[in-house]
Amino acid sequence: CYTRPMFLRPAQDQDLAAINRLHRDVWWPERSAEGWAWVQAQPGRQGLDAPWGWVLADAADRPVGFVGNLVQTLWVGGTTQPVATGFSIIVTPEA
Repeated sequence: CYTRPMFLRPAQDQDLAAINRLHRDVWWPERSAEGWAWVQAQPGRQGLDAPWGWVLADAADRPVGFVGNLVQTLWVGGTTQPVATGFSIIVTPEA
């Protein structure tokens, strides 16, 4: 059982190396700098205060988990609604 404090926060550019390490740890492909730029610039996020992902961080603020946020726009009852679609959901065994 992981007994140290953890917290969830929006992902930041300085987390990209650690997020790619989490991908490597589960044998998933790493995303290139261009790929992360595409994730960050996704059209559904425009005009919203929506992060491109969240990091689960340990007490030293080291990422021990990640979930990406792909924002899509749906039509509901004649109006548009943003919805979040999670991707690359990764949590270390210790967390």
